[in-house]
Amino acid sequence: LAHYLEHMLFMGSSKYPGEDEMEAFLSKHGGYSNAFTESSHTCYYLEVNKTELHTALDMLAQFFIAPLLKSDSAMRELNAIDAEFRLTQNSDDSRGEALFAHFAKPGHPFRTFGW
Repeated sequence: LAHYLEHMLFMGSSKYPGEDEMEAFLSKHGGYSNAFTESSHTCYYLEVNKTELHTALDMLAQFFIAPLLKSDSAMRELNAIDAEFRLTQNSDDSRGEALFAHFAKPGHPFRTFGW
């Protein structure tokens, strides 16, 4: 669910409704953004020319303040997550996480989450 939300937040906000609005802004100003979800956290990050940092941070903050969570993007993003899963499911990192989850204390949340 966290990985799905990570994807959906990039679909725009009330203040910046364009699906690629932030990415276009960052690219125009020498930057980019990305995110990743781990078992215990999600990390969002961006890079941009310092003169545009205030606007870039506002755009990122709006993801959390007023996300659009567009229903017309929902299935596409679920398919993207499924494709990511299929690419990584046999990686050493994914197998290691599965192994650690298997040996976690019964009842611990780590035992039930992950790929």
